[in-house]
Amino acid sequence: MTTDATSGVQQLRDLLECVWPAVLDAAGAPFRSASWCAALTVVLDRCHGDLTRVRRMGAKRFLAAVRDELPRWGATRPRLRIVTAVFDALTDSTGVATHRPGALERAAMVIQDWHSARARLVDTEALMVARRVLGALGRLLQVTARPVPALWLLLAALGLGLIGNIVYAVAPQHRVAASMMFMAAFVALGLFGLEPSATQIAQPPAHGGHRCGEPRRLQHAATPTGWPRTLTSNSKPLPTGYTHEV
Repeated sequence: MTTDATSGVQQLRDLLECVWPAVLDAAGAPFRSASWCAALTVVLDRCHGDLTRVRRMGAKRFLAAVRDELPRWGATRPRLRIVTAVFDALTDSTGVATHRPGALERAAMVIQDWHSARARLVDTEALMVARRVLGALGRLLQVTARPVPALWLLLAALGLGLIGNIVYAVAPQHRVAASMMFMAAFVALGLFGLEPSATQIAQPPAHGGHRCGEPRRLQHAATPTGWPRTLTSNSKPLPTGYTHEV
């Protein structure tokens, strides 16, 4: 998916540099600008190979169309300077004029494929974040013998962080809600640090008198060869000069 997104940017850049290079100068980093991508999508969807079609829309109608397209690119407010620069570039004749109609129609298909690849990449990143958080929750439940108050605070912080990341990635127009979830997650983490029972999660108690995760047969370290082992009360005394074998 990353390769598809990168390939889409390269194809789109090559086409525009050939037939309409002026539009690439409308923004400093055009392919990272949501306003530029939305404005270019409006142009390519409506021009059908002829930029004068979009020019006849007028600046106000063009801006309104860009506002409607902008949420698909992860933004809510357009950069007027960039949108105006794209609209002004409609009258620029620089480029190979004879290839412009076909190249612009091809660019309209490429930008849609690129947008789809970007959306799939965002969804995949959100799923990866969810898997990491759920894995962390599973490990916490494994190392904790019984739920303690601090565990619920930690679960709340991780859950809020997970939901905030998903909202921020899938619906960027709701960034305020995602920011509030992040703030609530930080509050939960602060309360977790103040909770006395937090040490039970960091250092779970041992069970059955042996260290957690260590086999019982390894509990007693082997005595080096030639050293006498301490005898128990039931052991028979040995003659002088003899020791138990280890």
